[in-house]
Amino acid sequence: MAEQKESDDLSDFLDRKGAEKVLFEIGAGAKRYNEIDEAVRLSTRTLAKRLDEGIELGLWRVETFDEHPSEVVQEERVSHGSGDHESSWVDRREDRNHSGNDRTASRYTITDRGRRVMQRMQELGLTDAIVKARTWETEVEELTGDLVDWVEKNEI
Repeated sequence: MAEQKESDDLSDFLDRKGAEKVLFEIGAGAKRYNEIDEAVRLSTRTLAKRLDEGIELGLWRVETFDEHPSEVVQEERVSHGSGDHESSWVDRREDRNHSGNDRTASRYTITDRGRRVMQRMQELGLTDAIVKARTWETEVEELTGDLVDWVEKNEI
């Protein structure tokens, strides 16, 4: 009975505005809120609701990560005797955040349950349809801009 309830809840979620687009974005790779927001074109309130609902349904989770991680740096060595220069990659970590403050950020990452739904989206062709719809939306915006330019130039 509990499995049926979860399935019903997921069905209801996927039927809501933009849910499939949010799942598609997170399923394509871990994303920050602003990256998802830019891609899905939902109101701030709707996006926040979909993100919370997806967490509750176990489709994705929020991960916190270091925004300025240590990195491997290239080190130059000079041989004092011969004057030769040698460059090599050294596993010496340098903190890019020199202020001493830890800077963390959050991103949404897909779960196993979310991956299962994404796989079915791909099988159905829904992921391809989402990509096509975005392409068409972009084309409509560009052509609308051309129309506006034409109207302004021709004083219609």
